[in-house]
Amino acid sequence: ADGPGLLTLSNFVGHQGKNGCRLLCPVKGRRKPGAPQYYPVLLKPNNYNLTGCDHPDVNVYDIGPGNSHAYCEQLVHLISSCTQHEYERRHLETGIVGLSILLGLQPRLIQGIPEVFSSELMHLSGANMAALWLDLWWGEFDCVPTNNKSSWHWAIFRDRDTW
Repeated sequence: ADGPGLLTLSNFVGHQGKNGCRLLCPVKGRRKPGAPQYYPVLLKPNNYNLTGCDHPDVNVYDIGPGNSHAYCEQLVHLISSCTQHEYERRHLETGIVGLSILLGLQPRLIQGIPEVFSSELMHLSGANMAALWLDLWWGEFDCVPTNNKSSWHWAIFRDRDTW
């Protein structure tokens, strides 16, 4: 699945949006204070109270996919915006920028939106994950300066001489 290509077809916000799932799942992102991009963080960080991002933890087993009916409802909500400010608020809320170009096709010829969009097989298959896991286990994952890497109980390979 080609991320930029799918964004062109779907007219969704992309993976760094507040509602950035290309399948329109209901997971809302969280962001760092002052940062524009969102991340699909399931667990609410400790002492985290950022307005609009301070929703409770999300149980991964409770996440369902989006569907054509929900997409249509959200799209109607978006395009019925009366002002630019209202559009921007609804765009952030829904993860939809505007009409998908695929809506120009005959409905009987496509699965529906977002069902027609594939998930990203590269990440589902685990590609790139080995490098991320090793950085976490070695305690070398990039993080903010206030994060104390010595407190990372999962950094089990921190002592490289042992391993």
